[in-house]
Amino acid sequence: MERILSLLLITVSVNMAEETIWEKEHNEPLMVAVSQDDPAIKEATEEAQASLDVFIDLYEKYNDNLGVFFAIKVCLKDGEDTAHFWFTFKGVKDGKFIGEHFELPEELSHYKTVSVTTDDIEDWMINDHGHLYGGYSIRVMRENLPKNEREKYDAYIGIKVYKENNF
Repeated sequence: MERILSLLLITVSVNMAEETIWEKEHNEPLMVAVSQDDPAIKEATEEAQASLDVFIDLYEKYNDNLGVFFAIKVCLKDGEDTAHFWFTFKGVKDGKFIGEHFELPEELSHYKTVSVTTDDIEDWMINDHGHLYGGYSIRVMRENLPKNEREKYDAYIGIKVYKENNF
């Protein structure tokens, strides 16, 4: 079964007496292997793609607001390796979604900017001062964490409130 990498989360067993992964300093993004066959991840991708029009509408309405962060999750392929990363969303140009990296491992730094179609978007999110809209895969990953790790995860990714995605 092929495994994929996803930014922002690593699920590991930790001794609670030790410093957790969320409390350590990092020079590169945190990663986790997730099965492409995971039904919850597939459903999250479908929901995100089905609501891309909402994301675009909200971006056009609020992208100039300070403290509102818009991002798209994109699959990057390098030979047989596949990784999924978040990019800061910069808008749509000639029918393509434009994103700029904000946290990539050094070996993938040549992906400074991506230009992708709607089919390439796996997820989208809006972080409005700690209130998350979209972020379907983030919610799945959080749900898979032990309950005592979720608050630290939220603090690490800058989310205080998971808003309803009933668009």
